Amino acid sequence: MEKDSKKYESRDEAQELTSNCPLKNQQENFSVAFVLQIINGTDDPIFVKDRQHRWVLLNDAFCKLLGRSREELIGKSDYDFFAKAEADVFWEKDELVFVTGISNENEEVLTDERGLTRFISTKKFLFEDDAGNKFVVGSIRDITQYKQVEAELRQSKQLLQLVIDNIPQGIFWKDRNSVYLGCNQNFARDACVLDVRLSMKKTPSRTELM
Repeated sequence: MEKDSKKYESRDEAQELTSNCPLKNQQENFSVAFVLQIINGTDDPIFVKDRQHRWVLLNDAFCKLLGRSREELIGKSDYDFFAKAEADVFWEKDELVFVTGISNENEEVLTDERGLTRFISTKKFLFEDDAGNKFVVGSIRDITQYKQVEAELRQSKQLLQLVIDNIPQGIFWKDRNSVYLGCNQNFARDACVLDVRLSMKKTPSRTELM
């Protein structure tokens, strides 16, 4: 039932927008309604901002991300709902797109309506209408889970390196081309390499290991 009400709400929004826009023909009216149906059908939050950085068009996923109704968000800006540090970043990247006209993709931090920190990847590009009005169109991809997995893998790698470094024997590993990919501290010491990471740049000669 809730899903049906959202569908009707989206349809009403499309009808209202088309009735308020000074479009030239019915084909253009259809296009606006069609676009609204498309952006409300995607799971990624999508937004459109005017030159004053105010939201003028939002899809359902964006409203859900912020835990607010469309009526609460339209006409407002990032500073009305996000911490200043977060809003400053969003505003800066918006302005970069407005001024340069170049699309931008940036990894950012966002605090949702529950106070949880999310890592997001935001893509923005510039749209200019026939009257010369400029808008920033953006889409958001939640990469929180990816960042968490990345952090866990990094911690596991550090733990593994710690264990290997405490083994008294020299340990190393190579790829199929005999290029060193890594080693423990004991092997690095024997090879006269101060930094373990340097040992991955080349294959020490036999004399270097003597």
